Amino acid sequence: MSFPSSPRSWSSVLAALLKSPDKANTRAEIVSLHRREMAGAFANSFFMSSWRSRNSLTWINRFSIFTMKVYTRIMNIAIWGLGVSGLATVKYLAKTKESTIYLINQGDPESWHDWSSINKLIPKDRCFNQDQAFKLKDKIDTIILSPGIDPRIEALQDFKNIEKICDVELVFKNCNIPIIAVTGTNGKTTTCTIIAEALERYGKRVFLGGNIGIPACEYFLSEKKYDVAVLELSSFQIQLLKDFHPQVAIILNIDKSHMERYDHLDDYKNAKLLLAKNLKEGDYFIAPSDFHYVGKKARQIV
Repeated sequence: MSFPSSPRSWSSVLAALLKSPDKANTRAEIVSLHRREMAGAFANSFFMSSWRSRNSLTWINRFSIFTMKVYTRIMNIAIWGLGVSGLATVKYLAKTKESTIYLINQGDPESWHDWSSINKLIPKDRCFNQDQAFKLKDKIDTIILSPGIDPRIEALQDFKNIEKICDVELVFKNCNIPIIAVTGTNGKTTTCTIIAEALERYGKRVFLGGNIGIPACEYFLSEKKYDVAVLELSSFQIQLLKDFHPQVAIILNIDKSHMERYDHLDDYKNAKLLLAKNLKEGDYFIAPSDFHYVGKKARQIV
């Protein structure tokens, strides 16, 4: 089987792949397309043309120009929820020593998982049971909310006027490499893995993280240097993004899911579409044909 080398011809192959209704079918189609060749074609299509162009910046500079932002204003940050992503965020922010960090989680702090390690980073007087979080409502500038926590819970209603973001937004504001963001109901992990392999085949150092099981803040905790980030994102994470700007935004599919958090399927779909809200000229939006991006600048591939 031969593989296309241009973005336009490759888009038809990639679009067919992305329309697969479930993860098992996605994996099967990837195997049938010979994953190594497909990976090479994808990387060539979306990155090599701008990398080779004499009349443009190199692809790394071209893409990173939009992402070089740093959190300098925030002084008091509450990390709400201490799952895998929350703990990685604690470690990163404690390492920077640029903010006063408060922790909010269910239960007495001494009962928290891995409390001894947490307490080495954050003193107990800045650790709060979720039921006592209201005591911080006049102290906090920003809440980094675990995507697993429903923003409608009662304890959060005291913080309606406080900015709420997720760890992915924090990483975006403090890194300067291009980002490929992938979301969808099914097939996210498989697709992210394939894209990462594609870029690694071209010698790029890839950070693969997000909802895939590797917290976004591991980007800062690793001693490795990266050229590009591939992030799997859930709708919960996307709803907590503000300025996040990927250079490639991919929506694989939408099926009825997470209805405990959404009243209607359209609410879930609209949450996914927020991934594309900050796309700019020269970016790519890849989605099924019935997804119409309202922006005018990004190049949509269906």
